[in-house]
Amino acid sequence: MPLGGFSSNEFRVLLFSEELFPRDEETEILKISACRVVENEVRMSPETAKKLAVWLMEQVEE
Repeated sequence: MPLGGFSSNEFRVLLFSEELFPRDEETEILKISACRVVENEVRMSPETAKKLAVWLMEQVEE
């Protein structure tokens, strides 16, 4: 799952894996906890991020 942020100088995307752990307690049956581990971090300029977004949208539309 990707997560990240941006500033005027940098666009950042974190790629992480997530493992879900169901809880056993009777009072919290519907709650699920998760463990996230960052696998990679991608940093790029806002201009590059915009080009990547355009390219990704083109690929999705095909």
